[in-house]
Amino acid sequence: MDITTIQGNINQEGFFIFAAADSKYFDDYAKPLINSVLANTPNYGVHIHIYDPRPDQLEYCNTKQKVSCTYEYLDHTQFELVTDYWLTRTSFSNERQRQMYKKGKGNGREFLLDLIKKTYYACTRFIRLNEILQPGQNCLAIDVDGLVRKPFSYKLNPPADFYLYEKPKDGTHLAGALLFTGNEGSVKFLNEYAAEIKLNIKQNELYWFCLLYTSDAADE
Repeated sequence: MDITTIQGNINQEGFFIFAAADSKYFDDYAKPLINSVLANTPNYGVHIHIYDPRPDQLEYCNTKQKVSCTYEYLDHTQFELVTDYWLTRTSFSNERQRQMYKKGKGNGREFLLDLIKKTYYACTRFIRLNEILQPGQNCLAIDVDGLVRKPFSYKLNPPADFYLYEKPKDGTHLAGALLFTGNEGSVKFLNEYAAEIKLNIKQNELYWFCLLYTSDAADE
């Protein structure tokens, strides 16, 4: 599957919060997220990457202070081809791939098509973040359905390369909240991570939690 060209621009000089959404999730979640950031951490900016945005959504971002956006318009026929690939493939390299195949067979084509689109949205956001994040710049990448409920500080001493959210129950790490500190290791990790995700997408390896299998660094 080909990755489309990014459009729009980023206007964030300092620390900012990054999230991505399609047009529906933008209405449902991105607007509340933007408002929560501006209300509770007014010194921080917000950047949203939007898949298939409407003109009014782009205008919304352009009229908000400390808010910027990038976007892309997708060729949805490619998602149909990826769905065909998953319904007919016969070999798998990990259990997540097998689960994706079984979900398609068990729940039907439309279910699988929707899951593939959501997987693209979840994965490609890190490619887009890598394209816009400048070396030395701090950024918190979160799921778009999150909210900022009170002020917080992103400054950590000494800073690690990046920080992941750890689930309290089992100690696993998810991509729902990643803090990039902007140092050399942070830039290197995001560069490599985005490159691996892009390669997977080009090979139609779009399956839920494929982020876990894109690089050794992501598994650690």
